[in-house]
Amino acid sequence: MSFAAQGESANRVSPEPTAAVANRFGDVVCPHCRLNIITPAGMVVRAGATRCIRCRGPFRVSDAVATEANARSLQGPAPRAAHYNDL
Repeated sequence: MSFAAQGESANRVSPEPTAAVANRFGDVVCPHCRLNIITPAGMVVRAGATRCIRCRGPFRVSDAVATEANARSLQGPAPRAAHYNDL
C-alpha cells in the first residue's frame, strides 16, 4: 500500500502496475501472489490492466504475454505422466 504526503494526490504516488507472465499452459500468473488465473475453455487472454481475483493487486498483461498465453493454450493439454497402473 502506498501513502501520500499531506496535500499530495494519492494517484501521483501509486506505482505502475506490475507485469504478468504466462505459465506453460497459457494461463496468466499474478505477479503479486503467484495465483495461476485459469483461462476458461473457448476464451482468450486480452492485453491490458486488471486486478488479481485473489489478492486484488493491480497488474498489466502485455500484448506479448497475451499472444504467448493464447498460443500455449491452443497447443492442448500437457502430456500426461506415465502411471504404474497404465503399464
